[in-house]
Amino acid sequence: MVSGPVFIPDKFPDLRTCARNRWSNGVDVVQAMSSMRVLSACSDGGDGCYVISSRFPQTSVADLWLHHVSGSGQVQASVQIQPALVVSYFSAAVVPAPAGSCIVAFAPPAFGAALLAQRYDALCAPVWAQPVRVVPSAGGFTGLDAISDGAGGVILAVNSASPTGGGGLQVLAQRIDASGALQWSAGGVAVSGPRAPGGRAQPALTLAGNRIGVVWMDPSPYGPSPITGAWLDLSGNVTTGPFAIGVGVDWRHDAAPRRLVADPAGAMYVAFSPDPVTAPVQVMRFEADTGVPAWTRVAVALSHPMAYSIAADGAGGFLLAAVDAGGAVSVDRVDATNISHWRYTAARAFATVPVAALASQPLFNHARLVTVTARDSGGAMVTFEDHNGTTPRVMSWCCNEKGVPATSGAIVAVGGGMGRQSAAVAVRSANDTTVVVWQEGSGANGTLVGAQKLGCCPPDVPPGRLLVPPLRLPCAIPIDFPLQPFGGKFPLPPFGGLRLLLTCGSRGWRGGVLPLPSLYGAPGIDLPGSFGVRGVPAPDWTRMTFRGLPPDLRIELHTHKRERVAVAEALPDVEGDLLQSLTFVPSARTSYLLVFLVRSKNVDVIDLPIGVQVEHGLGKPPRLDGPDVGDGKAGRDKVATKKKAANDEKAGKGKAGRKKS
Repeated sequence: MVSGPVFIPDKFPDLRTCARNRWSNGVDVVQAMSSMRVLSACSDGGDGCYVISSRFPQTSVADLWLHHVSGSGQVQASVQIQPALVVSYFSAAVVPAPAGSCIVAFAPPAFGAALLAQRYDALCAPVWAQPVRVVPSAGGFTGLDAISDGAGGVILAVNSASPTGGGGLQVLAQRIDASGALQWSAGGVAVSGPRAPGGRAQPALTLAGNRIGVVWMDPSPYGPSPITGAWLDLSGNVTTGPFAIGVGVDWRHDAAPRRLVADPAGAMYVAFSPDPVTAPVQVMRFEADTGVPAWTRVAVALSHPMAYSIAADGAGGFLLAAVDAGGAVSVDRVDATNISHWRYTAARAFATVPVAALASQPLFNHARLVTVTARDSGGAMVTFEDHNGTTPRVMSWCCNEKGVPATSGAIVAVGGGMGRQSAAVAVRSANDTTVVVWQEGSGANGTLVGAQKLGCCPPDVPPGRLLVPPLRLPCAIPIDFPLQPFGGKFPLPPFGGLRLLLTCGSRGWRGGVLPLPSLYGAPGIDLPGSFGVRGVPAPDWTRMTFRGLPPDLRIELHTHKRERVAVAEALPDVEGDLLQSLTFVPSARTSYLLVFLVRSKNVDVIDLPIGVQVEHGLGKPPRLDGPDVGDGKAGRDKVATKKKAANDEKAGKGKAGRKKS
C-alpha cells in the first residue's frame, strides 16, 4: 500500500488525439481477380454500412453481392444475392431498415427480367421468406433509385421498358413496408404518364415531409436531355405533374452522388448541368405540390458536366460540392432563401485537380468525382478524386459550420492502397462520421472495393499523430527512447524502451504519470487506436507488460477522471526478470494515464531502459502464467475492494462481540 500521497490532479484533460481515418488504412470489403464495381451503399443505422458490388467474371457476365461492414471496420458478412447472368450490368439500390438491417432492390436490364426486393439482417441473411416481386415483368428495368420511406420501409422508382419491344419510357414507383408487403397497386404507380418510344429514364427520389419528389431524365444521345418532375403523396397518388424542369447532361444513377435532395419542411432541390460545353450547374427549389421553381441558382461552371454532388445540410438548405472549370474543388452551403453561407470562406476552393487529367479519363464515372455529406454540427465532409499524382487517389476534406477547415491538415488520403482509387460513394453514419466506399484497381472498374470511416478533428489537435511534445501535466514523466537497439532484455521490435523521470511524491514515495497518447509513434509499441483516437472502436482487451522495472516500483492505470482501472501484477519470468502486467477492458471514450510509484523518496530518475509490450485483440485475452490481473473494468479497484472486505469483516466481528456482551 502507498504510505504517502502522490499528487495527481482531480481530473486531467482528455488526452486522446483524433484521427480523420477511423478505420486505419481502410477496409478491404471484397477482392477479386475479375473487375468489379460499387453499385450502392447505405448506413446500417449505426456507424457501419452495407455495400452492393457487382463482379464481372467474364465479358458481358455479371453477378451481385451484398456486404456488411460493422462499426469497428470488420467485414461482418457477405452474400451473393444474384448469381452470374449474361448481362452487361445490374440496377441495384440498398437502403437502411429497422434493427440494423437493410432492404435491397435489384434487377438485370434483360428483357423479361424481374425487379425484386429483399430485406437482409446484419449477417446478410434474408429476413422475408421470399423476395418481393416489385412490379410485373417488363422489357428490362433501368435507372433504379430507392429511398427510405421514414417508417422502416422503402420507396422505389424505376424505368420500365415496353414488355413487347423492350423500348419505351414509363417511370414506375412502388412502396414496400418493413414486412415486405406492397403498399401501392401491384403494378406500381405510373408517374411519367403514357409510354414514350425509345426512352431510358434515369429517376431519382427524395422524401420532403409527407410528399415524395420524383425527378427523371430521359437521356438523348444527341445533346442535353429533358428533365421532368412529379409529386406523390405517401399513399401513391400523383398530386402534381408531370412537369418540365429543364434540360441536362447524362444524369446517371448507378450509385452516383445525389442530384435531388429535400427540405424536410416540404420542398425539394434539383441540381443539373444544362450545357455540355460551359457546363454551369443549376439548382432549383420546388415547393411541395408545385411544378414551378421557387427560385433558381446558377452556381458554378464545371470541369465536366457531372462533376458535382448535392446533399441536404440538415437545416432546410443544401450543400453543393463541385469541381469547377479551372479544376478547383469547392463546397458551398445555401439556405432555403437562396443565400450562400460559404462563398467567401476556405470552402470555396480548398483543393485543385488538373482538368486535363480529368478530360483524358472518359471511361471513368465522372459522376463520382466529388461527393459530399453533412456533419451533425452543420459542417460538411467532401471526398474527391485527386488526379495530381500518377495514380488517382480518393481524398477527403472536412469543414465546420463556418466553412473553414475543421482540423489542421484538412485534406487527407482516404485509403492506403496502391491502385487507382475512383468512383467513391459516401453515406452519412452515426457519431458525426461519414463512410466512404470506393473501387480500386488498375482498370476502369477496379478489382477491390474499399471502405473508410471519416471523422473530423479539432483544429488544435494533429489528426492521428503523436502529441509532441507531451502535454505539460503535474507529475508528468518525460519519455526518452534509448538509442541502443535493445532496452533491457526486451528487444526492439516488438518491445519498446522508455526512461522514466519521477517528479513528485512524499513520505517515502516518488511517483509520476504518463499519458498513454505520449507513447504513440514509439518504436515497437503498437497501441490500439482507441487509446488515442476519438470514435475508434476499442478492442475487447488490452494487456501492457513491463520488464526492467525496479522490484519496489508499482504501476497503476487511471482514467483522466482519476478513476483507477487496474493495478499491475508481478509475474515470474523464465529468464529471471520481473514482469509487471496490466490487463483491462479499454473504452474508446476514455483517456488513460499510467501512474508509476516507487518506494523511495530519494529516487528521482529510473535511468533504465524499460521494456514495454502492448497486446490487444478480440474475444478473451490469452492466459498468462501468473497471478490473476482482474477484469480491468473502469472503476474496479481490487486493492480497495480487499481492504473494504477486511474492514467489513472486522466491523462484523465487533458487532457480534457487542451483542454477546
